[in-house]
Parts: sequence; structure tokens; C-alpha cells
Amino acid sequence: MVAGELVDEEDRITVAHRLAVHRHPVSRLDRPHRRLDFSRHFHHLQSSGIAGTSSMVNHVVGRRNPDWGAPFDVRDWIVGVRGTGKTPKPQPRRRTGPRPAPASGDRRPIPDGCAEFLMSDERRRNAVDDAFVVRLREAIDLAEERHDAALVIRSSLEGVFCSGADLTLPDAERAVVSDRLYATYQRMLASPVIFVAEVAGAAVGGGAQLCLAADVCMATPEAWFRFAGAGHGLAVGAWALGNIAGRHAATDMCLTTRRVDAPEAIRLGIATPWREGLLAEITRTDPGARARLKQLLNADLHEALERERTGNRENWTGSIEGLRR
Repeated sequence: MVAGELVDEEDRITVAHRLAVHRHPVSRLDRPHRRLDFSRHFHHLQSSGIAGTSSMVNHVVGRRNPDWGAPFDVRDWIVGVRGTGKTPKPQPRRRTGPRPAPASGDRRPIPDGCAEFLMSDERRRNAVDDAFVVRLREAIDLAEERHDAALVIRSSLEGVFCSGADLTLPDAERAVVSDRLYATYQRMLASPVIFVAEVAGAAVGGGAQLCLAADVCMATPEAWFRFAGAGHGLAVGAWALGNIAGRHAATDMCLTTRRVDAPEAIRLGIATPWREGLLAEITRTDPGARARLKQLLNADLHEALERERTGNRENWTGSIEGLRR
């Protein structure tokens, strides 16, 4: 069977001419011209409906023969097109660059040498009560016993990190929970473990302070913070905000109890942009160096935190009227 039997009558002359060109050997200098001639014939076949698409023609004409001396039989190409009717599929484009920040509620795996404290109380939006404080202390104890490099604090809820103190608790019980939470912040500052808060939603009151007590606070674009203590008779966050954001910005946030969105929080130094791989980077550092760095960086915070804790304990009013306005 010859090539002419595979094509329409009007293509016989073109295919015969192509085969004639193939029978005559050509020199290496002539081969580029031969490939251009082939391109002309292939485009003619494509316009006659034999070739599938122009991309198929370009694919075949432009391919590089591994052996420039090997013959190229057009009949093989025609049979392939007529037999399958398939064209090469484009390869999927591979994504380059860093992975995007996780969506709210999305949990990424943690590397070896790190621990996790997961908040998942959907009904109360991760509000802080005595059971919350007990769980957090147990997580710190376990991380220190295992000599973990870091403890990541995160939420499994969409749009919520931690909503702060449980305002449904009686005043006396809420005062005790607040004092125990301050003691936990002091424990976090003194611990050799690196605390990493991953915030992808609302961090309010005690939840916002939990971010201040952490050594690193990573915020996604959905994160926001509110230091609401002055609204119910407490001085909340002043122990660290002045050191982090400056006196004027700290006074503004503490007295107005306004919402601070992620871009502003990052600009003020309350948080850093979410970055994949941070936990793995921490685990590769020297444990002794991590502990000494924490001591140096937190040296001025211990006394301020103790003053704020003592002042709130001695002047507790239990008022939440400011939050209801």
C-alpha cells in the first residue's frame, strides 16, 4: 500500500512529490531547506483535512530527529494521524513560587520536633475558661518534657482564632480565669519552647494577648486583633504593646478597643505575614541559642506583665458594659 491510497485524490500529487523528495539523499547543509519544504507540504495536508490541527503540524515539523541521517517517512506520519485522530495534549503548567497562606480553619501538618495546641470549641468560638487554661498548661508541660523546639497555637474554626474570656461566666469565676491566664503568659515567656501563634481569624481580648505572649505571631490576610480589656474594666495588652508598636499606637488600640486588621498589625509589628516553613526552620536551630534569645528578647516584658496582672487582679470590676455599647 502506498501513501496515495491513504489520502484523497486531490492530495496524490503532493504526497508523490513528497516521497520523491525523500528518496534523494541530501547533504547536511541542505537539510534545513528540506525541513522548510516539508512544512509547506504538511500545511497543505492540514488544509485538506488529513492533519488534525496546526499544532500537530508544528509538533511534527519542529521535532528534532535524534539521528539527522535517519530517513523521515511521511507515510508513517499520515497513518498515525488517520489511525488515531489524536493531537498532543498540552502539559499542565506547574505552579512556582511559595504556597499561599492557609485559609481560615485550614490546618497544615507540623514537622517533627514541634507540638500543637488546637482550639476547636465551635459553640463558644474558642472562648477562654478554666478548662481552656488547663489544656494550654498541659500542652506546655508536654512540649517541655519532650524538648520540642516549638509549640504552634492554632484554631480549627473558620474565621476565629480565640474570642477571649467567656463572658457568660460569673464575675468571680471570670476573674480567677483571667489571673490564671496571666500566669500562663508568664510561663510562656520563661519557657525554652518557641511559641508560634497562627492566626487566620479573630483574636480578641485574651486571644489577642495569647498572640502577644507567643514568640512569633503569623497572620493570614483574614486575621484581625482587638484588645478589648478597657471595655470591661481591665488594662489588657499594655504590658507588651508599648514595647512592640510604640506608646502612641498602643494607647490608641488599648483605649479605643478598635479592630486592628492584619495589614496594620503586620505594619505595627504585632504579627508577621504567614510563611510556610517557619516551624521547620525553628527546629533546625540550636536549642541553647533559642533559649538564650528568648531570655534576651523578653527581658523587659516580665516586670510589665506582672504589674498588669496585679493591677487587674486588685481592681477587678467585672463590668462588661463597655463591650455592649
